Amino acid sequence: MSPNKIVTLLTLAVSLASCGKSSPPVETVESLAADPGRLKELRQQCKLDRAKLGDALCNRVAEATRRRFVGDGKVPYTPSKEPPKFQVLIVCCLQRSSFFSFDTPQCAFACGVFTVSPPA
Repeated sequence: MSPNKIVTLLTLAVSLASCGKSSPPVETVESLAADPGRLKELRQQCKLDRAKLGDALCNRVAEATRRRFVGDGKVPYTPSKEPPKFQVLIVCCLQRSSFFSFDTPQCAFACGVFTVSPPA
């Protein structure tokens, strides 16, 4: 075989090999956080078949979900100037119960204390 034919065959083989399927684009945490529909779809797929999608993609999906929920962490906590006002609610219940004996009904008494913040 002549050197020209070898070079031509190698060039043809390399060009055919490069025509194969290209890998899908890598989805970054930022792109996933910006697209809630795609994020929801991938979260469901990660729940169903994490091995198929791979740990790397599912970890990026989890991080994007965390960023959408929590934020980027750059906003400082700013409490209100006045402390919130709470109302104390005491709930008591008197109930007939025959827990102790079948002949004599006993009364059970229970209380609970709850703090409730008024609607803003």
